[in-house]
Amino acid sequence: MWESDSGKKVEFVYLLSWPDKDTMDSRWKAFLADQEWIDTKRKSVAESGELVGEVSSRSMTRVSYSPACPRQ
Repeated sequence: MWESDSGKKVEFVYLLSWPDKDTMDSRWKAFLADQEWIDTKRKSVAESGELVGEVSSRSMTRVSYSPACPRQ
Protein backbone atom coordinates (compact mmCIF):
# COMPACT_ATOMS: atom_id res chain seq x y z
CA MET A 1 0.00 0.00 0.00
CA TRP A 2 1.28 3.44 -0.91
CA GLU A 3 0.10 6.99 -0.52
CA SER A 4 0.41 9.63 -3.23
CA ASP A 5 -0.03 13.26 -2.17
CA SER A 6 -0.06 15.70 -5.09
CA GLY A 7 -0.90 18.61 -2.82
CA LYS A 8 -4.42 18.73 -4.26
CA LYS A 9 -5.54 15.30 -3.15
CA VAL A 10 -4.25 12.25 -1.35
CA GLU A 11 -4.54 8.89 -3.06
CA PHE A 12 -4.03 5.45 -1.58
CA VAL A 13 -2.53 2.97 -4.02
CA TYR A 14 -2.78 -0.79 -3.65
CA LEU A 15 -0.97 -3.22 -5.92
CA LEU A 16 -2.41 -6.71 -6.12
CA SER A 17 -1.08 -9.63 -8.10
CA TRP A 18 -3.36 -12.09 -9.91
CA PRO A 19 -2.45 -15.12 -12.01
CA ASP A 20 -4.90 -14.03 -14.74
CA LYS A 21 -7.84 -11.70 -15.46
CA ASP A 22 -10.52 -14.33 -14.86
CA THR A 23 -9.16 -14.97 -11.36
CA MET A 24 -9.00 -11.24 -10.66
CA ASP A 25 -12.59 -10.72 -11.80
CA SER A 26 -13.99 -13.64 -9.83
CA ARG A 27 -12.16 -12.75 -6.62
CA TRP A 28 -13.20 -9.09 -6.75
CA LYS A 29 -16.79 -10.15 -7.35
CA ALA A 30 -16.63 -12.51 -4.36
CA PHE A 31 -15.01 -9.84 -2.16
CA LEU A 32 -17.63 -7.22 -3.00
CA ALA A 33 -20.40 -9.75 -2.24
CA ASP A 34 -18.84 -10.83 1.07
CA GLN A 35 -21.30 -10.11 3.89
CA GLU A 36 -18.60 -9.20 6.40
CA TRP A 37 -17.20 -6.61 3.95
CA ILE A 38 -20.69 -5.22 3.25
CA ASP A 39 -21.41 -4.88 6.98
CA THR A 40 -18.02 -3.32 7.72
CA LYS A 41 -18.37 -0.78 4.94
CA ARG A 42 -21.93 0.10 5.97
CA LYS A 43 -20.79 0.67 9.58
CA SER A 44 -17.81 2.75 8.48
CA VAL A 45 -19.97 4.98 6.26
CA ALA A 46 -22.52 5.43 9.06
CA GLU A 47 -19.82 6.46 11.54
CA SER A 48 -17.47 8.50 9.33
CA GLY A 49 -19.16 9.13 6.01
CA GLU A 50 -17.79 7.99 2.67
CA LEU A 51 -14.03 7.58 2.96
CA VAL A 52 -13.42 6.93 -0.73
CA GLY A 53 -14.45 9.42 -3.38
CA GLU A 54 -13.35 7.50 -6.44
CA VAL A 55 -12.03 4.06 -7.26
CA SER A 56 -10.06 3.35 -10.40
CA SER A 57 -8.27 0.24 -11.48
CA ARG A 58 -5.62 -0.63 -14.01
CA SER A 59 -4.31 -3.96 -15.15
CA MET A 60 -0.58 -4.07 -15.73
CA THR A 61 1.69 -6.66 -17.26
CA ARG A 62 5.22 -7.15 -16.01
CA VAL A 63 7.81 -6.50 -18.68
CA SER A 64 10.54 -9.02 -19.36
CA TYR A 65 13.32 -6.41 -19.02
CA SER A 66 12.37 -5.51 -15.44
CA PRO A 67 15.13 -6.26 -12.91
CA ALA A 68 12.41 -7.80 -10.72
CA CYS A 69 11.71 -10.48 -13.34
CA PRO A 70 13.67 -13.70 -13.09
CA ARG A 71 16.03 -14.21 -16.00
CA GLN A 72 15.08 -17.04 -18.31
